Amino acid sequence: MSKRKQVQGSLYSYFGGKQSSDDKEINTTSETPAPNKKTRKFQESWKDKYKWLRFDGKENKMLCGFCREFLNSKNMQYSLKIGTNNFQTDSIKAHEASEGHAMSSEAKRASERPMEERSIPAALTRLEETFKKMKFLFNTAYYLVHLKLPFSIFPQLCSLQRKNGLTLGNTYMNDHACKEFCKHISHTFKADLQDSLRAAKFISIMADGATDVSCLEEEIVYVRFVPGGAPKTMYVGLEEVESSKAPGILKAIKSVMDTIDPQWMQKLISTGTDGASVMMGRKGGVVSLIKQDAPQVIGIHCVAHNLELAFSDTLKSNETMMSIRDLLNGCWKH
Repeated sequence: MSKRKQVQGSLYSYFGGKQSSDDKEINTTSETPAPNKKTRKFQESWKDKYKWLRFDGKENKMLCGFCREFLNSKNMQYSLKIGTNNFQTDSIKAHEASEGHAMSSEAKRASERPMEERSIPAALTRLEETFKKMKFLFNTAYYLVHLKLPFSIFPQLCSLQRKNGLTLGNTYMNDHACKEFCKHISHTFKADLQDSLRAAKFISIMADGATDVSCLEEEIVYVRFVPGGAPKTMYVGLEEVESSKAPGILKAIKSVMDTIDPQWMQKLISTGTDGASVMMGRKGGVVSLIKQDAPQVIGIHCVAHNLELAFSDTLKSNETMMSIRDLLNGCWKH
């Protein structure tokens, strides 16, 4: 041992200091034994006890295979990582107890596990977390649309949910993302409707004219069918009409229905419309045009529209009610 190390050892003994296993490991340098001491040799039996231990016969040095293969910030200067001919079990034990060797050993064990065992659980965990986050965001977007609220308040709703303890991440917190969520929700509802209508044996459609905020005339279409023995009415779509005449209205209805079920005309058994001549006319009405392709269809005059017509005729005979109606219509228009 050099004079410097003798002094260092004396100082440790004097002040009662103790060296950590890492300090011992780093201080165990490669040095040639003194001539007056017995030359130590590497024992092959050490390999059986310490699986990480390797011996380089050409260099006459022992080293740690794990630390050589898996480097880290702790084991860069370890003597057994570099290689040493200080063949003592104390050096081996000190290295095995060091923090750097423990990190390399853990890395070695992880590398020996099958790739599926290492990657799949972590990937599944990340997937579950992402699925939860997206589920919360989609529910928030659906709630917003269901209440007919603007997309611009979506970030504020997300902030509120964060305060309530939900984990939403840091992405998709804007009105553009909300719009995309609503599109996907709409596609899902449409796909479910397609599956239901294609499985139905018979259907009925209800159509009526409507005007949007830009004063464009459109046709709104509903479908009624009987899944599982219980009648069900579903909204199908809203389509702008090329003209307010029967061919234009029928084209809009076909445009909506063809996207849901191309075979809808063969399943159609009845139509429900208002009593306008463009819809119920015997020669050129929408129902008459449909019967040209589907003779089995029965045209039904909507009961609610019949009631409205009867009530309107009653109002016409009462001047007071007519005045009230005109007043209400004037208020609504302005």
